[in-house]
Amino acid sequence: MSEFHSNRLHRLLAVGQLLVCAGCLALAHATPAGSQGDSAEQLLAASHEADDSGKLSQAESLAREAIAMAEAEQNPQLAAEGQRQLGQVLIALNRYQEAEATLQQSLTALEPDGHSESLAQTLVAIALLHRYRADYPTALEWLRRAHQMFADIGDDRGLQTTYNTYGVIYDLMGQQDLALEWHSRSLELARELNHTPGIADGVYAIGEVHRALGEHDLALDYYRESLSLDKASGMTRNIAYSEIKLGATLVELKQTVEARTHFDAALALFEDMNTPRDYQWARAHLAFLDALEGEVESARVILKDVLARSVAAGWPRLANHAREWLATLECRAGGTDTALTHMDEVLQDVLEQQALRRALRLYDMKAHCLEGAGRSVEALAALRERDALEATLFDSFRTSVIAAMQGEAEFERALELAQKDKSLAELALERETTRRFVGFAALVTLFILAFLLYGRLLERRQNRRLSEEVREKTSALVERNNDLEAAYRAVEQASVTDPLTGISNRRFLEGHIENDTARALRLYADWDGSPDSRPTDADLVFFMVDMDNFKSINDRLGHAAGDAVLSQVSLVLKREFRDADFVVRWGGEEFLAVARFIDHRTAPAIAQRVCAEIASHAFKLDDGSLFRCTCSIGFAAFPLSQTASNGATWQDVVELADQALYAVKEGPRNGWQGYFMVRPLEPERPMARWVLSAVESGALEVVRSFHPA
Repeated sequence: MSEFHSNRLHRLLAVGQLLVCAGCLALAHATPAGSQGDSAEQLLAASHEADDSGKLSQAESLAREAIAMAEAEQNPQLAAEGQRQLGQVLIALNRYQEAEATLQQSLTALEPDGHSESLAQTLVAIALLHRYRADYPTALEWLRRAHQMFADIGDDRGLQTTYNTYGVIYDLMGQQDLALEWHSRSLELARELNHTPGIADGVYAIGEVHRALGEHDLALDYYRESLSLDKASGMTRNIAYSEIKLGATLVELKQTVEARTHFDAALALFEDMNTPRDYQWARAHLAFLDALEGEVESARVILKDVLARSVAAGWPRLANHAREWLATLECRAGGTDTALTHMDEVLQDVLEQQALRRALRLYDMKAHCLEGAGRSVEALAALRERDALEATLFDSFRTSVIAAMQGEAEFERALELAQKDKSLAELALERETTRRFVGFAALVTLFILAFLLYGRLLERRQNRRLSEEVREKTSALVERNNDLEAAYRAVEQASVTDPLTGISNRRFLEGHIENDTARALRLYADWDGSPDSRPTDADLVFFMVDMDNFKSINDRLGHAAGDAVLSQVSLVLKREFRDADFVVRWGGEEFLAVARFIDHRTAPAIAQRVCAEIASHAFKLDDGSLFRCTCSIGFAAFPLSQTASNGATWQDVVELADQALYAVKEGPRNGWQGYFMVRPLEPERPMARWVLSAVESGALEVVRSFHPA
């Protein structure tokens, strides 16, 4: 469960608090907060202002004063609003048990009066509290009650906050399609209302989904826009969350200098707001950044301190993230056993929470750590555990998805029925008003109307019975259809995964690469050709990797040994390329890696690093013996020509990379060669003859790690 999702919920609390006590804000400006003679309304409004400014201790104190004064004035409605405000502040202060009791008091006081904006806001706050406990079905139940209420009273801002909260919860459940749908609804409504904090929160949330999908460049654009909007709104807490999210995304993109600037800004804001958990969270980010820049020992001390504080304070999510960062640090420093201890502690917790995606990622992390320590047999065992977990949890995950989709459909139907009932009630009220104006002379008409209504009632009861029968049959069909769709998705996933190595296959690449090539072409479309304005990180570099003398491995040691080597090669390649890159098994002993959105001039360094890692790796066979082998690499970049369109497709680039690989295999092997186009020239077939001609004419530049014979 991600700490990033935690700050998204804090943002939702902050935006939601803007929806209440709007009339009280003017009073708060008229009299200084906490001064002699303040009314309960003024104190509550001042608490909201302090909360928005990040002064949470002051917000808590003012909310308690407002509650006490409202109770003294025997104003239970205002006291309940104060309790909701206090509950939301306590959530922001990470004091969840106190928040639960306080929100329950608000709910008890408001429920007898029926539907109201204040009650709906309390329901949203309770839903968020259940989300912190990873009880997503219960959170959705509370949220749907709030949704119904906001719809009944016509509160568009309340609906906008509710839509965004749906998106956060569905994203946590791994249902990114539903998450994006609800976030898009929220953002559209916020723009219609011209509500800047709501727009910022919607933009931020969509960035979160892109980040979860590994699309860090897209996520970065959304986070930058969100930070700009947060600063315009002046909401300190949201500014801090956007700062830290920008920093984390920049770390993923290896832009550490700018990342540190954002982390430092977030740390200072969290310190001013006196939010201890978030302050420690920012410290942990800075410590991990220190480790990436070589300050390993100081980073280890800080992360251990964050872990100890998190355990003592009861912040399990932050404690697990500290363990995960420590595991990464220890793994890189050679402390494999210590790293495994941390990873196993986190795995135990996330498995209890049925957090499938994170558990699978941790098993991958464990396998890579073991592989890096030369413990290949244990690494393969970890991968097998991962595969077994994926198979075991698939059915339960499918069930939760089906249940959520059914709940979504049932709620939408209930909402439509409620709207129809509301329209009928309004029609009845209008008729009653008309009857009073018409008077006694309309009694005959009234009796006729009553008779007709009675007939309609009988008809409606009959229709309802029929509708219930249809609904039951429809529900069964929907459930069956969802089961079939889930099964289809499972088959589809298997069809894009290589069964031996567990990495993606050629079909996966063919289904995902077109969006990347279109984006790369867009990035270069407006370039005027001058070196100073050249797009950065806009290239896709295709690396064709082939194991040298692999046939002899199979012939001498057997196919089981060859399979073990290929499985371990896939681990090395996954480690050497970024999470956002594509690594696929192309066929036989060939792998294709796509380094996405880099500067193509860095490709030789990447190829050299991969060659060196393969050559230095001790491949461990099933009998425990060690084996060494090398690889050859050919590469080329898309777009083939950065200055003009030459009609070259990504398939042309793969074929060009294959020609470069062939040149290495015909030469010394254990090396690399690449082709870069320096003058626009359209590829022709046969490719081998065209390459020779293009190199001779100077259209293609050759880079290689060896001197040709």
